[in-house]
Amino acid sequence: MADTAADQQEPANDASAKSNGERATSQRRDIQGNLLYTTTPGSLRSVLDQVLKAEVPEKFSKDFIAQVLGIKGGSAAQQISTLKRMGLVAADGTPTERYSRFRSDMDRSTAALEALRSGYQAIFQKNEFAHKLTDTELKDVVAQVTGLKKNDPIVGYITGTFDRIKGYITDKNVAIAAREEPTNLETLTAGKSSSASLNNGVISGLNYVINITLPHSNNIETYNLIFRSLRENILDWQR
Repeated sequence: MADTAADQQEPANDASAKSNGERATSQRRDIQGNLLYTTTPGSLRSVLDQVLKAEVPEKFSKDFIAQVLGIKGGSAAQQISTLKRMGLVAADGTPTERYSRFRSDMDRSTAALEALRSGYQAIFQKNEFAHKLTDTELKDVVAQVTGLKKNDPIVGYITGTFDRIKGYITDKNVAIAAREEPTNLETLTAGKSSSASLNNGVISGLNYVINITLPHSNNIETYNLIFRSLRENILDWQR
């Protein structure tokens, strides 16, 4: 789980931020839902704001936060685990494709919504439009998922972190397209192989339509791989 936390009283300085973070960590409780939350949502917002301005690093590290993003103190460094839970940074510290899309003015809203879904799956299972809930409604859902009282500090920490990420969703009509193309292709391929075996490898008079939602990518090789897989596994099934 990401770092626990509250935003109701933001730390006044780095020293107090680190102290508060260590105190919260020592008192951390296991809660239902595995919801993302950080000890200092305001620090998370500062890190994300600077991510938009800085170049993409090879590794998202404490040194990068301090030297490139210009944010000092333990509370900022703690956000590395938060970004990993958001799907912006891989387990080895490498920025992901979502990280790049988050930096893009065109794709930021979609990437932010995907990050919310990654960190708050249990909430979106309750309400697929959770990012449009009011503060009161969100707190109610968090209380349901976690089993905590609405006035429990951790509920405030969770909603504070959720709100910081939600703040980057500026497109009110944003929606997440299907982004599991490899899985879908495997499923279609499996279905094709099964049909062929039922007919001794010969299928005649079969017409079908395949709809594919392509991911946004600046890497042309991503599209080449998708269409190559289509051609080899589906379109050329008679070979």
